[in-house]
Amino acid sequence: PWSSLQGVFTRQGKPVPETTMTASVIREVGYGKIRIHDTFRVKTDGQGRFSFDRLPPLSINVGAQLLPSAETAITSSHRIPVELRPGNQHSIEIGTNGWPVRGRFRLADVKMEDLAQRRCTLLKVGQGIKLPQSIADNPFGDQEKWNFAWTREPGGWMFLQTRESHTVVVADDGSFVIDGVSAGEYQLAFYARDGAYEVVAEHVVNFSVKDSPIDLGTIDVQPR
Repeated sequence: PWSSLQGVFTRQGKPVPETTMTASVIREVGYGKIRIHDTFRVKTDGQGRFSFDRLPPLSINVGAQLLPSAETAITSSHRIPVELRPGNQHSIEIGTNGWPVRGRFRLADVKMEDLAQRRCTLLKVGQGIKLPQSIADNPFGDQEKWNFAWTREPGGWMFLQTRESHTVVVADDGSFVIDGVSAGEYQLAFYARDGAYEVVAEHVVNFSVKDSPIDLGTIDVQPR
């Protein structure tokens, strides 16, 4: 039997309507692997509610599809791993609890808008689900702290899907705002590549969230 999942997506206490939510099956990926349709999409209604009525009973990763041109102008996507059970109805809340985290990355002698790729991920340390049994031999499976190899290796990307995290938009001026960050220990990982997709910079910031918003200020990053 299939599983189902319902939820609500809010931002700064308000529902986020007409936003695409994705539920992606956590499975082995890589060169030479057969790809099947394993990402499901629905849109939130006027109250920010969404419903996946028919999902395979597997481990999935759920969150908002982060598009720079989205009318909702969301600047981060809280990604939550969920272990679905056959025939069960599951429910989650995204953005309902937590605080905003903001700051700005600054690279010496490098303009953000000149980078071919600039990405930022906020990892909640120690929060996630077990790797599916079919891929339990993943070489990253016993790691809790951020590893930049996760961004370069298929097995690393797959493992990251089992961790609670936020995908973050970094603006042209290096600024960012992450909504709905709940209490806990975090690692904020920033990584940038040039036009040849060579690594320009990699940087990790460690911090904790308790019961108030966080302003990380200007974060100076030294290019390689």
